Amino acid sequence: TLTKLTLPESLLYIGEAAFTECTALTEVTLPDKIEELEPVVFFGCKALEKVTLPAELTTIGAACFARTALREITLPDKLTTVGQAAFAGTALSEVTIPASVTDIGYSAFGWNLDVHEEFAINPDFVIHGYAGSAAQTYASDAENGNAFTFEPIEADPQQESRPDDDKPPVTTQ
Repeated sequence: TLTKLTLPESLLYIGEAAFTECTALTEVTLPDKIEELEPVVFFGCKALEKVTLPAELTTIGAACFARTALREITLPDKLTTVGQAAFAGTALSEVTIPASVTDIGYSAFGWNLDVHEEFAINPDFVIHGYAGSAAQTYASDAENGNAFTFEPIEADPQQESRPDDDKPPVTTQ
């Protein structure tokens, strides 16, 4: 019967399958200190529509939010890994993947689960990300059946104005 979940800021860890199939849960706010979400933490929470992810989050485990009612999600800028089927079978129609993400598991985004628990691609799914990033690679990973629309994000002008790390700084006299 749990419908809303706000966890204390002192919380550092949530174990695997902690809230699996809490079917009445609609909203979750996670504390900013959590860096990793284990596999299947919210799997099968069919009513879950709103999740606020921690700013420090680096890893979303396999099937963590699979089979939920999520329609949108904001991925934090420190995120590096999204596990297999992390958002499979959700109501997401698009996602913006930060440049920090370097590893995206099979069927993490844009895949639905049919009545036989088989994966089926959502051909209308859109991935927003930076050109040359893991987001672009995932969007067009034909080996794994991905053929999503990829929409590049404009580069951050602040980053473009910084000198390359491998070039010595230019000095003038």
